[in-house]
Amino acid sequence: MDRFAFDAGGLVQDTPASAAVADADVVVARTFVHGGLPDRVVVRLVPDSLTRGEDAFAAVAGFAPTAAAPVVGRQRRRSLGFPQWTLVHDPRICLSGLLRL
Repeated sequence: MDRFAFDAGGLVQDTPASAAVADADVVVARTFVHGGLPDRVVVRLVPDSLTRGEDAFAAVAGFAPTAAAPVVGRQRRRSLGFPQWTLVHDPRICLSGLLRL
């Protein structure tokens, strides 16, 4: 495992060594489709623990998840940012704010 890349927040290969790191999170490739982008698929690399927030944010923008998300590596665990955190914890307030932007 490339510890320097991992410590810097980079994506590292999913190996037994990276799985043994306490603050490592599996990163998956989430795929989304949108009616305004026919015949296109949008791929987002998202830590597995944050997929709920990412899916909520994508839904606000009109995207729908497609297939199961394959594992692409590991990354240092991080927390949800704005607006994903608000969408998960208080969606009513967040949605009203996002719609005013």
